Formats: sequence, structure tokens, C-alpha cells
Amino acid sequence: MSICFIKGLVLILPVSKKEELLKLANDANPRVRAVAIQELGEITDGSLAPVLLDALGDPAWQVRVEAVRSLAKHNTPVVIPALQPCLEDESVEVRQVTRDAIRMLRHKQRAGHLLPEIERSIPRVLQDVKFPKWLGKVELVFALVASTFMLISTIRFLTVILWSDRTTGDIMWSILLVFVMVGTFLLVFVVAGILQSHLRFREMFNHIKQKPWQRFVEIIFII
Repeated sequence: MSICFIKGLVLILPVSKKEELLKLANDANPRVRAVAIQELGEITDGSLAPVLLDALGDPAWQVRVEAVRSLAKHNTPVVIPALQPCLEDESVEVRQVTRDAIRMLRHKQRAGHLLPEIERSIPRVLQDVKFPKWLGKVELVFALVASTFMLISTIRFLTVILWSDRTTGDIMWSILLVFVMVGTFLLVFVVAGILQSHLRFREMFNHIKQKPWQRFVEIIFII
């Protein structure tokens, strides 16, 4: 029986895939058994664990390699103890695959233990981060001053400098002023980003967004 036939069988018969692969896992051809174990490893079904565990003792090293890889995909607590004897397998390939599988499973288990603790600690850290009230007002005033300066510079550039005597020096001065205005514009965005990262300012911006003209005067008093 060819390997291509097994691959095609998996695609053509999805309903009876597990039953067909279980039959092929006992085939006389070791290559067929290896492919069947490999495909069984792709099925998330706990009832297949005994079949994969039995495949660890298969006479063919190809089958044992695929059994190790398939069991590593399940990531259950019993997998690592079951794979430990394979570290002394007579096949170099089996030993190497087993070492890699156990290393990967241990990393996943550590990450699985650490992730809930990290998720629980994030809200505590965020609650501990407190900004003084005066800092928020200083940032806000700075942003307003920078925006005002940018607006005045733009008006001056458009009405005075751009239409004055167009000497080389004036052109260079105009280009320099453009860079200054662009830098100021970007600086305003940076300050706005800092303000947006503060919970109080996010609430303030949402407050202003709802009624911009009526709420703008209240900007200082809701900090």
C-alpha cells in the first residue's frame, strides 16, 4: 500500500478517518504504520493516546519517531513520563526526537504555569502606576502651547515669509521653518500619545469628543 494512498484516504474519507488510520496503524509495512501514527497525531482525541503509547514500542524506528512526535502534540501530564524511556532508545533518531519533544513540552508547561500569574499581576501593576495630578496638567498645557505655536508659525509662514523677497537665504529659512513646524507637529502627536496612555486623559478625551465645544472649557477641571 503506497504512502500517497494513505494521504488520499485521509482526505477522501474524513468521517471514517480515525477508524481507517487505526487499521493502518497495524499494517505489516512499517512505512504505512509510521504515516498512520503521524496522521493520528493530528487528531485531537484523547482516546487515541493508548494507540500512540503502544506505538512507542513498535519494532520499526520510523514508527517510534512518529509516535513521539504525535504524543508531543497532545501536551498532557502523562506524556513526558511516557517519553522518558525513549531517551535510551537504540535509534539515534528516536533519542533526538524525544529530547526535542520533552524540551518543548517542558517549555509549554512552564509557560502554562507562568501565564495565569502574569495575567493576574498586570492589573495590580497598572493600579500601582499613579501619576501626580500636576504632571497631567503640565503635559496638557505643554501640548496646548505647542499646538498654538505651530498654528502661529504656519500663519506667519504662509502670510509673511513665503511671499516676501525670494532670495536664497529666504528660501533656506523657509525650508528650515517647515522642518521646525513638522517637528513641532510630530511632537504634539508624541505628547498626545503620552496623554492617551493615561486613563484619566483617555476619559477626558472621550468626554470632549462627545461635545467638543461645550466640554473644551472643562478640560482642566476633570483631571
